[in-house]
Amino acid sequence: MNDKIKEHLTNNSSPINWESVHSARESFLKYRKNLKEIQVEVAFIENRIVTYNNLTIPMRIYTPEGIGPHPLVVYFHGGGFVLGDLSSVDNLCRYICKYSERIVISVDYRLAPENPYPAALEDALASIQWACNYAGEINAESTNIAIAGDSAGGNLAAQAAILLRDSKEVSINSQWLFYPWLDFKLNSKTHKLYGEGYNLTTEELEWYTSFYLPHHVDRDLPNISPLLQKNLNALPDSIILTAQYDPLQNDGLVYAKALLDAGNSVDYTCCKSLTHSFLNMTGEIDEAREILDQIVAKMKGRNNKATLERY
Repeated sequence: MNDKIKEHLTNNSSPINWESVHSARESFLKYRKNLKEIQVEVAFIENRIVTYNNLTIPMRIYTPEGIGPHPLVVYFHGGGFVLGDLSSVDNLCRYICKYSERIVISVDYRLAPENPYPAALEDALASIQWACNYAGEINAESTNIAIAGDSAGGNLAAQAAILLRDSKEVSINSQWLFYPWLDFKLNSKTHKLYGEGYNLTTEELEWYTSFYLPHHVDRDLPNISPLLQKNLNALPDSIILTAQYDPLQNDGLVYAKALLDAGNSVDYTCCKSLTHSFLNMTGEIDEAREILDQIVAKMKGRNNKATLERY
């Protein structure tokens, strides 16, 4: 394991106070602020509240240098559907914007327990639909839209790609899933290997689930666990990253194989020596910075690959 990450895991103590949702949110944001990330400037940042399908969704829009119109990324933060906000991925979205030369829309979707499933997914779908329909308003290209997310946000991106596949109004060019949470059964081999003692534990995932999923909701439903979806045909190109020391490693690996078996284009990487949330450690972990640079280079390489047919 990376030596810097070992320092973060000293005594296996969690930086999050799990006594209540309120304390967990406060300590999560404090922990994220203390992580060393690369900080960059972009041409313009706008906080906006949009209304679509009778939903009101706060978002932050990052615009790169250049005339445009620019390709677009709609981004969903992680945090177990309970924690996190726009600030927790601000530096990451700035970096993606600057070096991929894409507009980034970071979505402040509703969180549980105040808004359990399917609120976050509804916001994710509406935000992508808004981006496709109003791309011109923010100087973006409606035919070159990527969706992306980390952890729980990766779940939302994966679900959105499936649920919007047959939409006549939405065109998704690619999906970028960073250590995604795709199976709520939480019983894979990597939960047994890495479900305790790292910076994300299976017990913590159960804590998130208890708030996100109402008791009457079956966690094996395909619209909750994308890994259980039976029809994965004709989905956008998929770029999936997992971390070696992560209980969710198996989620991304198995999903990548399922997408390949369904005939999709998949770029899968398991990042050795790293743990969950490594993209928020780019300021002190060289491997994380290198991987982020590879991500934005791949995104930039797709800037001229407009979607000719709508999914």
